[in-house]
Amino acid sequence: GRPKDLNFVSYIGKMIEAGVNSFKVEGRMRSIYYIATVINTYRKLIDKVKDGTLTEEYSKYSLDILNRCANRDSTAQFVEKVPGKDEQYYLGREEVSNKDFLGIVLDYDKDSKMVTLEQRNYFKPGDIVEFFGPGYEAITFTIPEELYDEKGNLIDVARHPQMIVKFKCDLDLSTNDMMRLKIL
Repeated sequence: GRPKDLNFVSYIGKMIEAGVNSFKVEGRMRSIYYIATVINTYRKLIDKVKDGTLTEEYSKYSLDILNRCANRDSTAQFVEKVPGKDEQYYLGREEVSNKDFLGIVLDYDKDSKMVTLEQRNYFKPGDIVEFFGPGYEAITFTIPEELYDEKGNLIDVARHPQMIVKFKCDLDLSTNDMMRLKIL
């Protein structure tokens, strides 16, 4: 089942109005993607409540993100294609990786506009993704046609979990920012 805290999105404003000034996120035995997603989502919600910009649409978007994040045992969530035998999901020591979690930024070169990331799940040129991290709203990005491996060789898709993948990206990314499948 889903963790009960996911429905807390609709109550966050009321809790803040009641004087709550600290929220605890359960993170033990959870993946880095789960923890980062939950903390990032609640941080944005709290900020929007405090500055009066929280909309019903953003609340629904946040709830979708949290529900997807916790939904670890679901079927493939790719829009047009079911992954095949070469596109297996990453199995970590802590838990099965969330299928939306595509990679974590290891480095971003501002001069060459090249991002280096450690892949976690299958992605390919043309996929619509989001980058997210502390201090900024999630940014939509389309995976470019040219993907490279760690040695600079062109590859057609990123299919091997924990593989180092590089591609051009005009976003100003930081180490440990995360890339996830865009919720359409």
